[in-house]
Amino acid sequence: MNNLKNNKLIAEFMGGINEMPKGYILYCCIPDKLCKDTHFFKPEDMQFHSSWDWFMPVVAKIESLTIEKIPTFVQIEWNYCFIYGATTIHMERKSKLEAVYDAVIEFIKLYNKQKN
Repeated sequence: MNNLKNNKLIAEFMGGINEMPKGYILYCCIPDKLCKDTHFFKPEDMQFHSSWDWFMPVVAKIESLTIEKIPTFVQIEWNYCFIYGATTIHMERKSKLEAVYDAVIEFIKLYNKQKN
């Protein structure tokens, strides 16, 4: 798992943009308790892969999407994650966070492909 590349992918999906200084992403953390304003983060400093506080807003954004007139929703159980919608993604990993993280990465890649 390449956390740097995947954290950058997630940040961009969440509306973060590459800005100066070079190598940083302009990103406002959600929820607000993590940061009050917009900040620059290096992908290696982002915690999507290790913090539910960083990661659950990503799940919420996915669940807010309707793709091809089909609402998207995420089901998390034990060490499994299912993302249902225009396509179905199923992921099983050693931990719940790892399963959700990998399923979300797969979803974002498919979403970006369909968008282009």
